[in-house]
Amino acid sequence: MRHLMVFNQISLDGFFSGANGDISWAKANQDPEWKDFVHKNANNDGVFLFGRVTYELMKSYWPTSDAMKNDPIVAERMNNQPKDRIL
Repeated sequence: MRHLMVFNQISLDGFFSGANGDISWAKANQDPEWKDFVHKNANNDGVFLFGRVTYELMKSYWPTSDAMKNDPIVAERMNNQPKDRIL
């Protein structure tokens, strides 16, 4: 049996994005411990499963040169790992 592991960031008031889809708050915590956690999490084998909105957001960002410049480890993983989305 496969396992489903959830990695989710939400604000303290329970929202993922602000007005007009703004998620800049999610990038605020860029300390080394957080980056290490994110890199280890992205390095697991399996399939990334996203909701429709998050899938579209990820699909539009990770293949870009900005993504490769800002976080090449996660960008490589996001671009090469199988993905699926929930409608």
